[in-house]
Amino acid sequence: MIKTQIKMHELRKLFEGVKHPSVRIFRERIACFSPEKQTEYYHNAFFQTLYGFDGHSERFRTFFSHLVRAHRQEYMDFLHEKTILGS
Repeated sequence: MIKTQIKMHELRKLFEGVKHPSVRIFRERIACFSPEKQTEYYHNAFFQTLYGFDGHSERFRTFFSHLVRAHRQEYMDFLHEKTILGS
């Protein structure tokens, strides 16, 4: 199981006051975090694409799709390092 310290509600907090979540806003809002914390946010967002994706709003599904496309290699690394696909 993937250990995620950042839950979906914390991802949602990043986008408070924003009508449409975007990769640009995501990057801007986590830029002030430590590299480790940024990685946690990316990994949690990637995890959300695997677990309950259809339970998210259309806006967040679009955000997750754009995030994976923008960070394709990081997503593949995540899948290989943090899921059964890497074994």
